[in-house]
Amino acid sequence: MTYRLLFLAFVFTLIGCQPLLAQQSGLAPLPADPARARNETSRNAATRPSLLSLPFFDDFAGQREGAPSVDRWETRGGALVNNRFPVAPPTKGVATLDGLDANGNAYGSASTFGITDSLTSQPIDLSGLQPGSSTYLSFFWQAGTIVSSTNDNSSSQPVFLQLDFLDNTGSWVRVWRRTSPGQANGQASAFQQRFIAVNDARYFHAGFRFRFRTSGRRATTQDAWSVDYVLLDRSRDTTNTAYRDVALGQPLNSLFERYSSLPVWQYQASANPAQELNDSIQTTLNNLDAGLAPTPVRWAGTVQPLSGGSALPLAFSPDRGAINRLTLGLPLVGSARNATLPASGTAQRFRYNIFLTTDGTPPPPRTLLNDTITRVAELANYYAFDDGSPEAVDGIAETTGPVSYRAYRLVLNRADQVTALRIYLTQPLAAGFSLTAAVWDDQNGRPGDTPKATKTFQLPSSVPAGQWLDVRFDQPVPVSGVCYFGYGQSATFQFIRFGLDLNSKVPAGFFWHKIQNIWQPFQTLRGAPMLRAVMSGVVTTTRRAAAAAAPQVYPNPSKGALQIDGRYHQARVLDALGRVVWQQPVSQAGQPTLDLGQLAPGVYLLQLTLPDATISTHRVLLEK
Repeated sequence: MTYRLLFLAFVFTLIGCQPLLAQQSGLAPLPADPARARNETSRNAATRPSLLSLPFFDDFAGQREGAPSVDRWETRGGALVNNRFPVAPPTKGVATLDGLDANGNAYGSASTFGITDSLTSQPIDLSGLQPGSSTYLSFFWQAGTIVSSTNDNSSSQPVFLQLDFLDNTGSWVRVWRRTSPGQANGQASAFQQRFIAVNDARYFHAGFRFRFRTSGRRATTQDAWSVDYVLLDRSRDTTNTAYRDVALGQPLNSLFERYSSLPVWQYQASANPAQELNDSIQTTLNNLDAGLAPTPVRWAGTVQPLSGGSALPLAFSPDRGAINRLTLGLPLVGSARNATLPASGTAQRFRYNIFLTTDGTPPPPRTLLNDTITRVAELANYYAFDDGSPEAVDGIAETTGPVSYRAYRLVLNRADQVTALRIYLTQPLAAGFSLTAAVWDDQNGRPGDTPKATKTFQLPSSVPAGQWLDVRFDQPVPVSGVCYFGYGQSATFQFIRFGLDLNSKVPAGFFWHKIQNIWQPFQTLRGAPMLRAVMSGVVTTTRRAAAAAAPQVYPNPSKGALQIDGRYHQARVLDALGRVVWQQPVSQAGQPTLDLGQLAPGVYLLQLTLPDATISTHRVLLEK
């Protein structure tokens, strides 16, 4: 019997997963990923059986990110169980093998190629089987990651995924190898399934093992391969290549509408806190069944404070359906708008999830763990757009001219102060290297020409990669309404490498760059640069006095007609994304009545320019 390739390539819907290396300046795979050491799973094998029996199954859906489960795998070898690097996997969670070890460190220099990670099963008892038992090992594989494709394979630069079996003499035998499909389009390959026959008498012993090994560049995550849905069993029919399994795949996006995290006091200051929550929380649904009839499935979700309290439901419409055979990458979308988070003056964390239930005959118990996908959100003392884990590195690559800047937009619900820029570093720094943290006011829908505050900071060479670094301003920087925060770098042939989260999206118009003294919004931004604004929550005495003297706006809510009680020069209205949607005509400047009846119902920011040139911001709710 020959080894058999399953001629079914799972071409999953790619949601926001396109090639990156040619689209964004400075983008590159991770040279280190120290979070892996912090996330390793327990290596206590005391409760593991001395020998495993068939069936052997793992879709890597039942554990947090880290080393593979000691119940089925050796935990050494460097393979990373995760759901942030694969592109459209069959089920949530895969084992990724790349050029970084279990601690997230490179195996060698950037110029060296060779064996990198391995994933080795615990011993499996096959002593009672014979070559005619139709025993097969099947698995899905993918070359490349969400960042890019793998390097081309060559004799001097071998890039491959290999499968070995341990025979009854204790020798490893290569039974399959897939060389890199290369960089024809710069994208990761689609997941494909492979069946390998276990049909040689030398494999039918009590200590049988199998292992995956990779070869590639020994210094980054570029030459990465992912393995999923590993099944070893007897009496298998290779013409039946599907599974009675409906699973979730893509990581959940943010619980919040614009940010991944925001200060708890900014959330509570919202005129309508529900509008801060995401009405489009998404994952993907995959039906791996090839049966003739559609599979009936129901879905739901909850949000629950980690400190305790009732679980609040997510809203889905519809909340059930009959999913056709081999439906892959089906978007599953819910809303958190009806799950207003409980009020609290202190930092809070929330666990939210989406889960599946099936009608009719229940699926095999081993597949139940891929029916739920979970994420944790935080209300703390900072604004963030990232999920806390990088998949790539990025930086300003400008080498001539004036200082280059990058900046995030913030739309504040109340006056506040920026105390620090928090940046995620992805590799050790050169001594004497510096950056300039900055805060800008809004100027006609973009950052101002001149920062309102800066802090130049010489980066210490001792800061290890994979840590957050706070660049603190000499004095807290007062901000209100719409403002911007970010950093700049002088002309140099080096650039700061910071984390880029490719599983998060930044709203349109919320990330800007200034090259050659011109501000422009990023048009090709993919992912979220890992920069955060740390806030104080304090309003200065001067600002409190100014707020008391600010014009009063009423009624609120309103059907469109607003009264302004107090002096001002000019008015404009911004939507929830900070875009100007109404500008007061010059002929009506300073009038006590505003007619906003032409705007759609919703929450807006009304900005009034006062006689002293300061901005008074008011959150208004327009109703039908």
